[in-house]
Amino acid sequence: MLCAFIFGLKGDVMQTSAGWTAPEVHHADHHSPLVRMIESFRQAIADELQARQPLGHSDSFTVLIRNGRLQHRAGRTSYFLFDCQPIPDHILEDAHPSLMLNDQRHPCRIVGFSVDGLALAVDTELTPEIPHAHLAFDSIKLLQALDKRLVQILRQPAHFNTALALKAFQPDAVPRLVYSAGIAAPPCLNTEQTAAFARALQDDLLFVLGPPGTGKSELISALAQAFLHLEQRILICSPTNTAIDHILDLVLDKVPDCPTGTIVRVGTPSPDSFERSQRVNLEALTAEHTMAIEETLEPLRSQLAALEADLPGVESLLQNTLQISTCKRTITELQQRHDLLVAYEERLLNTIARVRSELEEAHHRLASLRALPFVIRLLKRRLIAQTQQFILEETPEQARRYAALRMLEQDLRQSRRLIQDAQERERATREHLHFSADNFTLDELELLVRVTQNKMREFRQTVTDGERRIAEIERTIINRSRIIATTLTRTYASTLLSPERFDVLILDEASMGLPPAVFAASCLATKKLIIVGDYLQLPPITAAKTAHTKAWLARDIYQIAQITSGQDQRVVSLATQYRMHPDIARVAARLYARAGLAYQSAAHMAAARRPLTAYAPAPGHPLIVLDTARADPVTKRDRRGSPYNLYHAMLAVRLAMQTVSTPREAPTVSIIAPYRAQVHLIERLLRLQRLADLVQAGTVHRFQGRQSDVVIFDTVTTANIARTMLGWGREDAAPHKLINVAITRAKGKLILIGHAGALEELQRSPEPLLWDFLELAREYGVIVPATSLLAAVPDIRLDSTDQTDQLLTQAFGRSQTGNQNLRLVEATSRALQVS
Repeated sequence: MLCAFIFGLKGDVMQTSAGWTAPEVHHADHHSPLVRMIESFRQAIADELQARQPLGHSDSFTVLIRNGRLQHRAGRTSYFLFDCQPIPDHILEDAHPSLMLNDQRHPCRIVGFSVDGLALAVDTELTPEIPHAHLAFDSIKLLQALDKRLVQILRQPAHFNTALALKAFQPDAVPRLVYSAGIAAPPCLNTEQTAAFARALQDDLLFVLGPPGTGKSELISALAQAFLHLEQRILICSPTNTAIDHILDLVLDKVPDCPTGTIVRVGTPSPDSFERSQRVNLEALTAEHTMAIEETLEPLRSQLAALEADLPGVESLLQNTLQISTCKRTITELQQRHDLLVAYEERLLNTIARVRSELEEAHHRLASLRALPFVIRLLKRRLIAQTQQFILEETPEQARRYAALRMLEQDLRQSRRLIQDAQERERATREHLHFSADNFTLDELELLVRVTQNKMREFRQTVTDGERRIAEIERTIINRSRIIATTLTRTYASTLLSPERFDVLILDEASMGLPPAVFAASCLATKKLIIVGDYLQLPPITAAKTAHTKAWLARDIYQIAQITSGQDQRVVSLATQYRMHPDIARVAARLYARAGLAYQSAAHMAAARRPLTAYAPAPGHPLIVLDTARADPVTKRDRRGSPYNLYHAMLAVRLAMQTVSTPREAPTVSIIAPYRAQVHLIERLLRLQRLADLVQAGTVHRFQGRQSDVVIFDTVTTANIARTMLGWGREDAAPHKLINVAITRAKGKLILIGHAGALEELQRSPEPLLWDFLELAREYGVIVPATSLLAAVPDIRLDSTDQTDQLLTQAFGRSQTGNQNLRLVEATSRALQVS
């Protein structure tokens, strides 16, 4: 659990059902909008923590990782590459990872992942090679940190601009004119972007609605340049590293000559970020000023690590030596006692033998006297009486001596057992020693432990002082910066950013942000709040289904602020897209038209994307539907209930294989599926076909904020699709947002794999986006039977064995048809339609 002092908080606490201690806040005005909103947020977070508790109770989720190899070091951060099995998307997106190595926990960051690999950044000095370790995910720490930030805002509202943050969530909010700077918009902006640019300069609150590809990042970079010119301090944040690094690269392109330290990236850049973006990372900027400190600290850390590794062995040797010494002393004492018992036994045996002989002689004499004549017995009566008296006295004494002997023998047996036990303990202790304990005296070992501990304290203090100086340099760099770019999470979880305030906050991909996180970040803005995004993109993901969670976590800021169209006075809309081929954009345009938003393609996009549409399959066609009805594929579920479809997965991989097997430079290809089980199956097939480095696969959530030359969207289900994730079977379902994200990732070619009969069930759904796809494919693209490319496949029981891998490879090879390349340049869409 994060301690209550992360943000300098003290006070009463309350125990929640989620098993962690939440601060209890006392305030005077329980009815103010600020208190009501924060308490609603906190209740929703408490419900979410309770829902995640079964996963979070013991590190939530643990993955075995192998063959760790140090790639490079940057400052205090070490970058490792590990081999691992695929990790579920929801774990990667929501959790807080730690590297578990030798029973020690090292916080880390995931900076990249592939089908069978994982790149980690660890702020700890580790060995260059790590044969095996575990990656543990805790999905509740960030929520706890967010709750602590909300408590801080509630307790210290004067330290935050809560009025502006509240205004962003109020449906009746009216933007206020702050100033009109009179700065001309850059010529690279189109008409809508120019209007948004002007509004952003003058209003204190602005929502920029931008469907996919409409140049939101370009607008943000232009605004950052303008506010920098106006000497305003800017915070740019987004839920994803990918979006931040893309924006940052555009900003650096516009202000290439700004002084070092003006722009700072806080956090770990995404693996595909550009080198110039990595140069403005806080770690890189800090390294320029801390090289001498790091050169001093690096050998100290190595020595400290060596001492920390050696100390347990020395302490164990000391403890074992103490135990051996104790055993020896015990053996000596027991042996001395045993010797005394043996001596006493010997004396007792001698006494018993002597008295026995005397008694035998007395009995013989008494018998002889009794055999004499009576007269003689009268003369000998005194001797007879003495003999009888001796026998009467010594007989019971002799019995007592025998009893004492038996007890003594028992004591001797016990003494021998105690000596043997002590000798066995000494022998067992010596076996645990790597070298003879006789090489050191106890005094020498105690001195060695004290010297080692003192040296470790000295090294730790030196390292702590050095790291404190580095932290001061980091704080100085942060304080002097004019533009900070970071993830939404770090705005409330980073102690470096906690005291910072900004004139302007620009939030990108706002629909993905948890509303409490958006609120907490907005409180850092003192003058302007610019929220950029698209309310038809994916909302936040939650585990709890309580009323509070649905109202305050599962809804995005657009839903809470009741922004439903571009006609709102708080809103300015972007309408011209520069990403997709116009035929692909037509599908999304229908969705945006129903939402009251214009969405059209720039005039040059058809020509710009023509080289991408020329790739196989079906060169020249940007919209393709592979109808799997004739293959009669079966959708199954894994042990967790996630659907998968083997035929669809093989078809997706076959299509990707055609695309990358081009004589020209291979395009970027992404396979998107709505279900984790299907993604894992596709990743497995890609690995078996050696395509894992050429083709990306993932769920829709993983691809939000990204784009690809060719996108293959696998619907997976072949029956009752209206009741699935792509339909409207659930009360809180929003499949149109999921589908919208999937299809708008494509730049030049979009391929839909689906069962046409099943897809037609969606014709009467509230937002029939997949039906729109079918209609537009008939008009502008092609619909072909999947069996023309891939024959039906046999049913294979899926498990993780090598035998199953062989069966999958064999089935993949046998299912190829004669028409392995889908080339439809000469064909018309009408001739290829499937009834």
